[in-house]
Amino acid sequence: VKKAQCHHGVNKTVISYFLKDSLKVERTIFLLPQEEGLPPACEVQSVCIRNTAHRSRKLRIVFTGMFGSSNPDTQMVDVIYATVIQQSGLLFDEKNHIMACSPVYYPSYCTDLTRFFGLRSPTGYAEEYTSDVAAFLGNGDIAHPENGAHLSNAPSFKGPSFFALATSIDLASRGEAVVDTFTGVVETPEKTAAERQQRFS
Repeated sequence: VKKAQCHHGVNKTVISYFLKDSLKVERTIFLLPQEEGLPPACEVQSVCIRNTAHRSRKLRIVFTGMFGSSNPDTQMVDVIYATVIQQSGLLFDEKNHIMACSPVYYPSYCTDLTRFFGLRSPTGYAEEYTSDVAAFLGNGDIAHPENGAHLSNAPSFKGPSFFALATSIDLASRGEAVVDTFTGVVETPEKTAAERQQRFS
């Protein structure tokens, strides 16, 4: 990073990065309003990438993150148990595109809310994903993952709630593109009243 700056406002944070390879990245972060038809909680990050060079660029963008524990109470009892009983999951649209990744937790009555992370680019949704943090990092670190160029596209079991989604974009000379990410929760509609009550009994 050649230069970075941050500006805060009411429900709006803008972080700008000026990279050494003639790219400018502007990340705008805000929360969606709590209105009917929208998720009860959702953070949006709108990432605008500008190519200031006099040549076109083909970029691959990888977003990473971690989901918190699906059942925080288990952390007080057995951290290993809390990790082992959680696995990765995906949410698809009607055309089988990856709309978002979402952790899958057992038992089912602990999943009143479905957490998700998804992205939308000029070319569509995510092209690749992984939830295997060890395979993603390899011998590198989060800033320089060994296998960031090729995600496994395979589910993982008994591991931390890591996720990585990747997409590719083409930038013309002096062109720009926007990738939007969505992090939040939605209520699980198929839960019965009995299942919801079982969690607290």
